Amino acid sequence: MALLHRWAAVIWPQDAAAALILLAACAVLAVGLWRRRRSFGRFVPSLLLVAVGEAWLLAADLRHQPLSALWPLGAIVAILFAIQLATPRDARQGLELAAGSACGRGYLVLGSVITCLLLGFRLASSPGVLLVWEAPVIVGFGAALRAGHGALRFLVDTVLWDNGLVSRGDHSLLYGAPTYAVFRSAGFGVLQLRIVAALLAAAAVPVGFGLARRFGRGTATAAALALALSPPLLFYGRYGTSLSGTLLGLLLATWACWAFLAAPARQWWRGLVAALALIVATLGYSPGRLVVLVLLAVTASFTVARLRRGELQRLVGLALLAAVLAGFWLYQARRGAADTFLNARGEQIVNMMRQPGYLQDFLDRPDSHVPQTLRTWLEVGRTLVAQRTPEYLSVLGAPFGRQVRFDKVVFFDPPRLPLFIAPLLPFLLLGLAASLRRVRQPEHSTLLGWLLLCSVPLLLTTRVDAHRMVPLVVPFALWTGLGLAGAVAAVDEARIGRWPRHAVGVLLIGLVGWLNVVTIFPVTLRSSTLAPVLIAELRGLRGEVVLVSIADQRDLGLVDLALLERQRRDPGSRGRLLADEKVRALIDGAAVDPARISELVAEVGTATVLMVPAGAFTGTAEALRDAGLEVSERGPHDARFWCAARPAAAPGA
Repeated sequence: MALLHRWAAVIWPQDAAAALILLAACAVLAVGLWRRRRSFGRFVPSLLLVAVGEAWLLAADLRHQPLSALWPLGAIVAILFAIQLATPRDARQGLELAAGSACGRGYLVLGSVITCLLLGFRLASSPGVLLVWEAPVIVGFGAALRAGHGALRFLVDTVLWDNGLVSRGDHSLLYGAPTYAVFRSAGFGVLQLRIVAALLAAAAVPVGFGLARRFGRGTATAAALALALSPPLLFYGRYGTSLSGTLLGLLLATWACWAFLAAPARQWWRGLVAALALIVATLGYSPGRLVVLVLLAVTASFTVARLRRGELQRLVGLALLAAVLAGFWLYQARRGAADTFLNARGEQIVNMMRQPGYLQDFLDRPDSHVPQTLRTWLEVGRTLVAQRTPEYLSVLGAPFGRQVRFDKVVFFDPPRLPLFIAPLLPFLLLGLAASLRRVRQPEHSTLLGWLLLCSVPLLLTTRVDAHRMVPLVVPFALWTGLGLAGAVAAVDEARIGRWPRHAVGVLLIGLVGWLNVVTIFPVTLRSSTLAPVLIAELRGLRGEVVLVSIADQRDLGLVDLALLERQRRDPGSRGRLLADEKVRALIDGAAVDPARISELVAEVGTATVLMVPAGAFTGTAEALRDAGLEVSERGPHDARFWCAARPAAAPGA
């Protein structure tokens, strides 16, 4: 691992991949024009777009400048993109039909192997600490165990909508419910926390391949590779949250809706399958629900538009889909969860307009009690869009530059995470052009709607980041596949030999894999000083334990896993974290309230109390000693903590 990082400091793999694609595009263009003459002309604009695009990316990266600094090259790319959109129909059909004939089973196997290795390598130990949003996910699982919920009860609870946050990945159907079952059967640990996310990410690759086969087998292979090696799938597939499950759910829902539209009218039952898939897709990370709205709109509109005489059975399928979704909405409403569907924790314009104080604090509006007229809505919306657009462009531009390193991805929240494979941007643009040309087809209409509805609403929220934009990984991968398949068609037309094309393909996959390694893996693992000390202390304790702490949440998450495992093995050895509001009242600097100390003593009963770090609870420790508890300071000098217990239950008594 360290060797790959050292090599990357000399030759940045992103630059090497861009240079490789640039040389390959120029070679194919020259050989194709020499061998095929005028018949090769339809491929010239796309190959020029690839060559100029790679030169643009490479020059900006080598100069450590943003892409905007080399705007003339960007302008040429835009002109070539416009030419792609204006390609005559006959030439376009020839290109797109050829693009579907390419095949690369070996490449798909190679990419899948690399993906599985990247997902599984050091899954339980890297980066050495929990990520900041894994700790609250553990809290959610712990609350269920401490309440005595079984796996089935937990599964039923995940069918209710909530705010769909990254930090509440436990409350998701595809990730949360299976992970809780794993915890119950295999124990609480970091591996068990992350293994389901990794399996869901791996499962997304064959599902993406099956979905993309509607565009041709060659496109499916390329799209599956782009998805398998995309940084977001690998990143979110390695950590304990619901985003990889959300991507899988969206892929399954898209597949079900497209299958319903393409099936004969007599297969009305596909409406039920599509409805169930759409429901599953809503039970994860909340931005995925925007995609569900796109799928629902495309499915309904194209079904009605394609109705023919004697095809009333197709309407039966649509009516069944609508009835199931309406029933599920009523279920959510009766359980009081319907309002959370697009609530996003209230961090959006609708909630801001309902709470004038929000506008005053967040948007610095001096008069926050003005009437909510259309003009006010437009003014607030314009202000939000102006603030969020630079953030949106920053996320899209994250891959470009050597600043994309593991410390800003793994140890930073929100991560500065590329949403696509940077050297493949020109192919993504070619795929986008193909969708814009064929917008009347439901598949392409879905992808364009996906892009719009996962972009515009985010501009009306409090923040745009890689978390919230992660659903865009799917259309980006499919468009990249379309562009790559078109490039393979150009290679076929130029009659390039098998070995040169295989050499370029394997080398490109290797460079992209190398780029992912230096992006999501640290050179050396970080280690927690506090968590191992507390976990070792827990092994010598019997009975209930209450943890009072203001330590780093990532450390507390590891300790919480140990507490939960103690309780799973021995239900009598319960453990919990004291509520934050109660902890704040015990920190040194706050007046030690005797009534609060008496309340704490009564609350913990015969439990052992661990207070971390020791320096923050000196006053409380003295007050507990005066209240009759045995209190001792323990741990090494850099991880000191207080241990308090009633004399009869003191450790070692």
